[in-house]
Amino acid sequence: MFNINNRHLMNIMLPLLSISLLASCSGGPCVGIGATSGVTSEINPKIVAISSSVVVPTNNNINGRHLLAVNNLTEKDLILTSYNVVSDHYTNDDISKTRKINVNSAISLSNCNILKSNNACQISFVPEEQDGSMILQLEYSAKDGSIYKAVQLVEYSSRVNKYDGFIVSNANIGNIFSTNQYSIAIPFVADDDYQSIEVLSKIKPLSYQLDCADGLNKNEACTAILTLPAESQIGYSNEITIKGLAYDGVYHQVKLDSGNTYAEAATLSINQWSSIILPTENGSNSSKTIRLVNCGTKVALKVADSLQLDQTWLNGGINNHANSIAKKIVCDGKDLSMLPELINPGSFCEISFVLKDTNSVGAHNYAVSYDKNILGLPLTTLKSKVYYLGPQDAHALINEISD
Repeated sequence: MFNINNRHLMNIMLPLLSISLLASCSGGPCVGIGATSGVTSEINPKIVAISSSVVVPTNNNINGRHLLAVNNLTEKDLILTSYNVVSDHYTNDDISKTRKINVNSAISLSNCNILKSNNACQISFVPEEQDGSMILQLEYSAKDGSIYKAVQLVEYSSRVNKYDGFIVSNANIGNIFSTNQYSIAIPFVADDDYQSIEVLSKIKPLSYQLDCADGLNKNEACTAILTLPAESQIGYSNEITIKGLAYDGVYHQVKLDSGNTYAEAATLSINQWSSIILPTENGSNSSKTIRLVNCGTKVALKVADSLQLDQTWLNGGINNHANSIAKKIVCDGKDLSMLPELINPGSFCEISFVLKDTNSVGAHNYAVSYDKNILGLPLTTLKSKVYYLGPQDAHALINEISD
């Protein structure tokens, strides 16, 4: 039995109390809620929410179908009017087509075209690359003309750790800021053959779904979705257990930390897993994109970023040139010279790093700090890393990169 402790969980009281939290973390757990057409309420806002998701494992070229939940907390019946998918596998033309609710082979929204009041639906998707991310934006409308938007960042990695018979991440669910009920998605891969699997939570879920309760073969994918309550004025720490009975009669289990802070907040989420820029075959400039999304209910304040050369990686095997990579920022479709100081709920930025010298080998640390828009909280810092690998040893060096 293994216990993943990726994040120290903290509970706070109401937003106006003087409180303190860790000011730095590797990524932001995203409650997945976007702004409505009106002013967001401080408590129990009427919103549409996409579940937070741990990093989707794609180890060993495993590429199964996974699930996300969409919760309607508006007390109105809604119709999906448009959606948008942003990833490295969509050109501008592709993205404009998805706004017309074309369902492509990678993402299925057929169960979410109509979303009844105080109900939920599920989106299924298949990662279109082994290492990367996508932004999913949904827009719903009600009969009275109200528009409700939701956004979520979903990340996938081929380097997710194995824990006692399961390949699973604990990222993005450590501390969810919400005064509403919220959902979390836990995609995982079996590292053994199981005749049955169950998911347990110390905090009783309002509902949960597991699409592999009757068993799972090794290297097959599964998703658990739990809808959990927000604990009024208190918040909580939680422990979620994935437990499988193997055919030899041995139980395997992994424990994940999760939690809730009872407050509405700005919640920025960023690619946590390292981005790797590999040289192109024709020697042209290569690039990688880090995505930054505000899927909270408040405006993110005092947003600022930094990029610093990491001179410790590979013990001197680095081309120590701060100008090895260039940075390009696009926020909500607009080219910018720097990150905006304010990022609205539902807005996102793409920060592209271009390798100017394809013979360079090295790494840069990228960090974004922001104010969650809660009185008394220090700035929160999100961290990511960009590696760039020269052509001669690129694939061998990947194995030396640890997240």
